[in-house]
Amino acid sequence: TRLLADIVVAAVGRTAAIVSEDDLGIRTLTVVEPTGASHTVTTGQLDDAGHDDPTGPWLALSADGGLLAYRKTVLVRELFLCRTETAGVPEQLTADANFIDTIDNEGIIGFIGSVLYFVAGEIGPGVIDSADVYRAPMGPGGATPANVSPPSGVAAPTFDAPGTLEVLGAFEDPEGERLLLVVDPQGADAGLVAAPLDGSTGIQPLLPALQAEPELAALGSAVLLSSVPDGTLNTEIHLLRPGGLQLLGTLPPTITVD
Repeated sequence: TRLLADIVVAAVGRTAAIVSEDDLGIRTLTVVEPTGASHTVTTGQLDDAGHDDPTGPWLALSADGGLLAYRKTVLVRELFLCRTETAGVPEQLTADANFIDTIDNEGIIGFIGSVLYFVAGEIGPGVIDSADVYRAPMGPGGATPANVSPPSGVAAPTFDAPGTLEVLGAFEDPEGERLLLVVDPQGADAGLVAAPLDGSTGIQPLLPALQAEPELAALGSAVLLSSVPDGTLNTEIHLLRPGGLQLLGTLPPTITVD
């Protein structure tokens, strides 16, 4: 048995999740508690953490180590969520869907607090890199996925129809109120939208139709954005505050923003 790379460690809980593989290629997902005790969550055709892969991550822990999300791959890829205590029973969040995991989609975005955010959709005829963004809070009766990106595609987490979002990246704003998603809208190379984190649904367009992915940098309670609108060569600098988006200035293509 060998230990695969990329051990996942909770930010504050000191809980760790590891994937090992035996000589027959059977993998085991193990959780190690802060006390040193360990237990097996599941075995089979598991993905590793995927941190070095542009389509990852495929394994994530909440900051306190209490929740674990992972992906299993058989003929299709499915996402599971469970509590990390020994008695936790993994819950299958997606079913009968090819879990989107190309270079243009995140798959498991990660935990914000105790809520899992993930991308899910089905690959079908004529459908490429399309999905929706979901939140899945774990309650006493289990997790309840909800689509936070309608009307992009499916309105309920049945995952039997594709959405139209192509997610390139995801970031939490400094105020913790929105999930900023870099997407690939039809007819352009990139765009920036915001999805609420309070449980409500619907995405808000911020910077549509960009030449390429925007650059984001935290600036206190705001986000500094550098982007090039589609059809231009000029770089626009925006400041995204809780109250809205403010254009600070436009730079000609002779000036490089670093």
